[in-house]
Amino acid sequence: MTVRSKTTYTDLSKPPVIGDTAYGDFINKKPGERRFIWLNCPYCGKVRWVALNKGEPHTKRCVRCRQGGIRSKTGDGYITVFIPRHDFFRPMATKLGRCLEHRLVMAKHLHRCLLPWEIIHHKNGIKDDNRIENLAFILGQYRHVPDTELKRYVKRLEKKVSELEDILDVYKYEAGE
Repeated sequence: MTVRSKTTYTDLSKPPVIGDTAYGDFINKKPGERRFIWLNCPYCGKVRWVALNKGEPHTKRCVRCRQGGIRSKTGDGYITVFIPRHDFFRPMATKLGRCLEHRLVMAKHLHRCLLPWEIIHHKNGIKDDNRIENLAFILGQYRHVPDTELKRYVKRLEKKVSELEDILDVYKYEAGE
């Protein structure tokens, strides 16, 4: 990609080059004295016209990258995805247009939006493994909570056993066995 600096875009028959600037009314943007620059997003590479404020681009990232990208991970390990406004599954999304990916995968499998009380459970307990084979559809908390609590309890016991085995190995080593 060729980069020209401070070149005004005047020929609509040719595509703009990164760094070209133009007035808004010339490129069918907001009319007036506002200037725009042709830039690419540093995250995804999408090229678009960006408004200039005091000679600097208003933003470097595109709308999708500013919203957190297509996929992102939550603090507790689940993956969220952005759902556009025109999508059939948008009612499942939050106000910001994000939805948990495992719920979206199951909704697409069922060909309908999920209701808030319908729970999608990860069979193997790995929160970012969103294959349809790993997901189970549960109608309410009464079945989900006992399974989740049992798995937590087993994990705690396994951790305790491994700690005790380490202590036992130290005693065996010190005793010369």
